[in-house]
Formats: sequence, structure tokens, C-alpha cells
Amino acid sequence: MRIALPLIFVVLAGCGPMARPMVVRIEEKDQVQINEAWENMLSPPGQLDRILLLDTVMAYQLYQVGTDRVYFGSDKHLRDGVVTMEVFFDRRSPESDRFTIRYVNGRRQQELYETYLRQEVDDRFKFLFPGVAERNETSGDAAKLSEEEWKAREAELAAQRETRRREIEAATQPACAP
Repeated sequence: MRIALPLIFVVLAGCGPMARPMVVRIEEKDQVQINEAWENMLSPPGQLDRILLLDTVMAYQLYQVGTDRVYFGSDKHLRDGVVTMEVFFDRRSPESDRFTIRYVNGRRQQELYETYLRQEVDDRFKFLFPGVAERNETSGDAAKLSEEEWKAREAELAAQRETRRREIEAATQPACAP
């Protein structure tokens, strides 16, 4: 049986690996195709040479797409501490998906710990990157708007995004002394 993974590859390729700090949830029919692809790739184990295995996993983003559980952690060392970011994903437990940011100072004291659940991450991604996130998505409310109301809403959202862009840029600059 030939598996239609190229369709999945095309659909997800525009997003790039880990376009947001959360693993993409896929539909069950796509999950079945990915499961079959893994079974084919590893029946028998070792049938693919090591470079073909790597290329296949990368081409279809199988390191993240269709996985059952993902734990991803990264550290960023600062002058006086470490920022640790972690992504937790469990296909069978969507309510447990989360992204955390923690800052521990040089004296090993936790000064910051934030947890973001999937819905919050997805909502913020859609707000910040509307051209990337679900290009064809329209909410039920949006479908009821007139053309003028739609344009006014889009203009308001664009202004909000621009304000947030400036705030994001400022957040990475040195703090002003009081």
C-alpha cells in the first residue's frame, strides 16, 4: 500500500519545524498514514541505510509530526542564571500539552516560572502570525460580518499586532534606568 505522506509534507512544510513552541496535532487519518510509514521504514529494522533514514525523518518531520510523546528542552545561559524552556506533548492527552519558561539565577533560586497551555500558545501564534496560522480559518463570528465590519476588524487587529511588535522589540532592549 502506498502511503500519501507527500500530502502531509506539503501541508506542513510551510510551517517549518517547530514554528511555535508546541508540536502540531494532526487528524487521525494522517496519524494512520504516519504509523504505516514508520512500520514500512522499519520492516525489517535496518533496511534503510542511516542517511536515508535521517533524510526520510527530516523530510516528513517525523521527529515531531505524528509522534506519541515529545519532550523538548533547551537552556540559555545568561550572565547570572539560566533560562530553561520545555515543550511537553502527549498525543493521547491533549490537555497536558504545555510550554514552560523558567529562569534560575546564579544562586540557583528560581525567579520566574511560566506555563502556557496549548490553547494559549496556539491563540498567540494565530494573533502574531495570521498569514502562517491556519490560512483558511474563519471563526463563526467572522463569517457573519459585513465587508466593512470585516475590514474594520482586520485593521484593528493589524494595529494591535503592530503595537505588540513594537513591545516585543522593546522587550529585547536594555531596560531604562529609573
